[in-house]
Amino acid sequence: SLTSELHVRQSRCYRMNSVVLARDGHALVFDPGVLPSEMREIADRVGALAPRFENVSVVFTHPHWDHVLGRDWFPAATTLAHVGFADELERDAHTIDAEARKWIESEGESWPRAFRAFAPSFAVRGTARVELGPFEIVAHEVPGHCASQIALHLLAEGLLVAGDTLSDIEIPWLDGPPWIHRRSLTALHWIFEQEDVRFLVPGHGS
Repeated sequence: SLTSELHVRQSRCYRMNSVVLARDGHALVFDPGVLPSEMREIADRVGALAPRFENVSVVFTHPHWDHVLGRDWFPAATTLAHVGFADELERDAHTIDAEARKWIESEGESWPRAFRAFAPSFAVRGTARVELGPFEIVAHEVPGHCASQIALHLLAEGLLVAGDTLSDIEIPWLDGPPWIHRRSLTALHWIFEQEDVRFLVPGHGS
């Protein structure tokens, strides 16, 4: 726990970070993963913090296999992702399922069901302000690691959930020209220069 409302669960699979923010019976979850036992633990925590399913929202920073597996543990939640998220999931569903099975089984657990592509309840592009329950989020489009990645800045909490950028253990691979990733880093740098960021949670690492 970083505060009484903000909790980070780090997977033993590549140190991937999932975030839970809870307030007044509402919960906001970022990238729940990776192993089934870990997703069940996160879902149980969220259920205790926000017993009513309509008060739970899940945000997916990008459509890579390790960040999208938690949907089935929150089947009734409102979901948020990039506008290109659903198309990439549909295209890569077979690969996502194969990668999930390989990594989960390597950690001694079983993958309970085939991965099913899904579309988020709300999709964003560019820079967009979103309210989910009591939480105010500014979503920033940050391509480079992949085309449909977003970073989420929660102003009141001073929290930046950065997706697979700004990690101390992962150098993001580029799916386009380096200038695209550089532009995303510039946008994130502007947030640190202009806004109150007290907590940085990258997709992997510290």
